[in-house]
Amino acid sequence: MDDEKVFSIERLYDYSKFHIGLYTSIVGGLLAFLNLRQGMIDQVGVLQVVLTVCLFLAAGAFGGIVCVNCIFHRAHTDQIKHDHKVRLWGVKLPLTIGRAADLEHACFWIGLVVLLLSMLAAGSSPGE
Repeated sequence: MDDEKVFSIERLYDYSKFHIGLYTSIVGGLLAFLNLRQGMIDQVGVLQVVLTVCLFLAAGAFGGIVCVNCIFHRAHTDQIKHDHKVRLWGVKLPLTIGRAADLEHACFWIGLVVLLLSMLAAGSSPGE
């Protein structure tokens, strides 16, 4: 059962911390890449770029929620259950640590698919 999964806090923290850095780097690299060529953002689509950036930022936010909860939970034990309810600013959210990690990954992959499909469509558009 998923609810019975137990994560090592140290590994989960390092894993999420790495992903937050990755998402931040990708957003910066993406914007720099699209600005290299004049009009590339318009060619790919402003809406798609904004959606991708927002999804990557949401992925980072969910990763941050996981990291913060690992830090606070580490004071009590070195493991955390998949179904552990997360807290944000002292408020218990209707979200588990496992679900936050799932949402982190979903936001990243959906953002990546949106970006790749938009770039493919822009590269195959007629009249260039």
